[in-house]
Amino acid sequence: LLISASVHSPTGYCVGARCLSGEGYRGHVFWDTEIFLLPFYVYTMPEVARELLMYRIQRLGAAREKARANRYKGAMFPWESAETGKDVTPTWHRDFDGKVIEIHTMQQEQHITADVAYAAWHYFVATGDVQFMLKGGLELVLEASRFWASRVTYDRRRRRYGVKDVIGPDEFHEHVDHNAFTNAMARWTLRTACVLYEQLHDSHAATVRRIAKNMKLRRTELNSFRQIAERMYFPRDKRTRLVEQFEGYFQKRKHPLPGLDQSGLPRFPTSVSLEHIGSTQFIKQADVVMLACLLPELFPRDSLKRNFDYYHKRTLHKSSLSVPVHGWAAARLGLRDLAYRYLLIAAETDLKNVYGNTSDGMHAAALGGTWQVVLKGVCGVHMKHGVLSFDPYLPRQWKSIDFRVQWHGSPLRVHMESNSLVLEWERVKTRGARVHRILPVLVYGRMHRLEAWRKYAFRTSRGEARRI
Repeated sequence: LLISASVHSPTGYCVGARCLSGEGYRGHVFWDTEIFLLPFYVYTMPEVARELLMYRIQRLGAAREKARANRYKGAMFPWESAETGKDVTPTWHRDFDGKVIEIHTMQQEQHITADVAYAAWHYFVATGDVQFMLKGGLELVLEASRFWASRVTYDRRRRRYGVKDVIGPDEFHEHVDHNAFTNAMARWTLRTACVLYEQLHDSHAATVRRIAKNMKLRRTELNSFRQIAERMYFPRDKRTRLVEQFEGYFQKRKHPLPGLDQSGLPRFPTSVSLEHIGSTQFIKQADVVMLACLLPELFPRDSLKRNFDYYHKRTLHKSSLSVPVHGWAAARLGLRDLAYRYLLIAAETDLKNVYGNTSDGMHAAALGGTWQVVLKGVCGVHMKHGVLSFDPYLPRQWKSIDFRVQWHGSPLRVHMESNSLVLEWERVKTRGARVHRILPVLVYGRMHRLEAWRKYAFRTSRGEARRI
């Protein structure tokens, strides 16, 4: 990851799905960059994260053209992107069994537009970089919202909105309606656009008004974003409280999960052919579980456990994006042994050629995903209501871990052991940034306020703190 992007990379540079290590996917950029790679750069080299997002901002024009070509509004980001920002997804591809099949992701896997908006918001909250938002970030999120507002379908009888005929992260199931991930991320984008607009308008009214004027954005359009978001359908079974991956998923044929291969992942089932896999409940990769990791507020602990237990038994992990997500979720549930097993599989993706195609290049998502299992999973570092939060569940095999994270322009030094945590905020004054006197953090849900250059020790089981 450090080799693939640095502060010396050209403006608007981006990292492809195989980094610089091979020619797999022809160097194309997928959602892997925003969801799996960007967090590493956000918390270690935020200036690099900014440039990765500038890649999307500089290609907003191409995303608008794609939306218009498909008779939508706003910006529709391509499933595979390269130098120009136009969609370069191939129309045919060789599948697992060697057969050449038609590819539908170019037209149907549209959640990437929400993923890009999510990444821009994630960077902004972690860095406080207002200028990024004023110089393209806000426009990106608003144009993504315009796309979703034009993409949804309104069901008059049920009085709800939703997105039909899509592919979610689970690419075994095509042409589905109301994919939970897609609907929820579209709703999140619409809501966040309104919140960001109001927040930035309060502090930079003239600039935000100019952005709105250039976009021909009116208050009535913002109000429509809110109305659509409030009526967006989220498929959840009232009796079982399970989130249905997409409308009709629960009616698909259920098969037992196959045994594990030498890598510790499920073998491809012999009970069904790849051609008919879409008629079953088998899942290629994390979908609902992925949503739970990105929008944890939708999944309180009981809901996360219920859904994780259900979908974990149906996922074949036929993508390098899947294992890190399950490790992340398992750690959040305190399933330390399972989280550690997935962490090792993710770390060994290319060291052991788990997917049999490392010759095409290393899997970027597995690299960034491994880092996220460690930091966001077992170390429990995440954002909660705009505050840096710690909920660690260190593996039993580890005695301690030390690392730094960047937060609003300053590094925070972290030392963790099985039942203790030490934090030291190394405040740095950066040009143009507001200097904060204290840093609020959450430790196991309790709020604490750190002063710069002082060490704070916590008993993690109770969230108690003392200053060293």
